[in-house]
Amino acid sequence: METMILKYINPSFWLGLSEKIQIIKLARERFLNWYYVLMHLAFNKFPFVGLLKETKETVTITDFITFLLYIAGMEDITNCPKENYIEFTYLGKKLKIQGINKNGDIGASFLDYNFLDVSGKTVIDIGANIADSSIYFCLKNAKKVIALEPFQYSYNYALQNIILNELSDKIILLKAGYGTDGIITIDDEGITNTGAQLTLNPAITD
Repeated sequence: METMILKYINPSFWLGLSEKIQIIKLARERFLNWYYVLMHLAFNKFPFVGLLKETKETVTITDFITFLLYIAGMEDITNCPKENYIEFTYLGKKLKIQGINKNGDIGASFLDYNFLDVSGKTVIDIGANIADSSIYFCLKNAKKVIALEPFQYSYNYALQNIILNELSDKIILLKAGYGTDGIITIDDEGITNTGAQLTLNPAITD
């Protein structure tokens, strides 16, 4: 069995020069009015209308997450920040991801991992957060995803998202982390964000 081990990291991919070039390239491929879209994006003028190149359909882009999902190839996007979820269609499957306001990095999950060939492989998703990356790997035909998420707040959303999107048969969710040997203290009431790391507690010894 071939296994891929991945560490979930928030790359802040829209900040670097190469990432900005990537966004411009994808926007030009996705939108007929790409210049209009990029100008509104640059000056944070939401909402605005995009004209999809492939279908000639007009879509309303309400925020940066919605924009990222459109250039990643999603369709039928509905972002509901007050209710803390987003719905969209990807590769023919209707999805609903909960917990996106404070956790996860759904744009990075569906853009930054597209170079990986996970088809038929078992993926170990270390730091799965709300399971947005794990769900992406399943949609890319991973044989199985073993998702590790040690923080209770994120784990709860991950479990909900796996069940909600009917992927319990493909994603094994473990309340666990991976790193240096030692004892870790986790605040189960705490809310973490993307990029949170486990650190050793020097006050606790074996």
